[in-house]
Amino acid sequence: MRPSGVIDHLPQTSGQDVDAVDLLRRLNDHLGRARDGSAFVLVPPDVQDCRRRGPIVCAVDASRGARRAVAVASALAGDIDAPLVLANALPFGNDGGEPDWGGDQGDVAVRSRLSERHRVGTNVRRVVGPHEIDFLRGHLGPPSLLADFARESDARLLIVAPPASETGWLSPRLVEDAGCPVALLAPR
Repeated sequence: MRPSGVIDHLPQTSGQDVDAVDLLRRLNDHLGRARDGSAFVLVPPDVQDCRRRGPIVCAVDASRGARRAVAVASALAGDIDAPLVLANALPFGNDGGEPDWGGDQGDVAVRSRLSERHRVGTNVRRVVGPHEIDFLRGHLGPPSLLADFARESDARLLIVAPPASETGWLSPRLVEDAGCPVALLAPR
């Protein structure tokens, strides 16, 4: 069974180079082979000219969807012999500033953040074993933090299994900011 949104209409590529078009075909193959559902892929307008050599960047958290994203990203990275970079994005507090870490509330906040990092690390180890995770913090929301990180990493592809409760993932600006295709895995 093929996932919905099959990418058969993209032009053929030649040579051994894995360009963005071939990368998207391989992503489609991995989703179909693993019966891992479908993905909504945001593609920059200049996708045929995109020949980045950077990593596959995958957003991770403590969710089941993130485990699925890591499995797909890891298989795809292995298929094209690209590095796999895992990143967890957590914005600063709702007021836009760094929380006050003083007093008892600061201790609780630090323990909470360390506990979340531990859950994220455990989630990743369940899929790919020990692997480094980049923890991103900033004043922007997770979509923008990850898009900026993907651009800075010269990523070939950003893979995300966004929580249904988070907004901003389908923004046209996301793919512009990332500078590479963005695969949003559909919830299962």
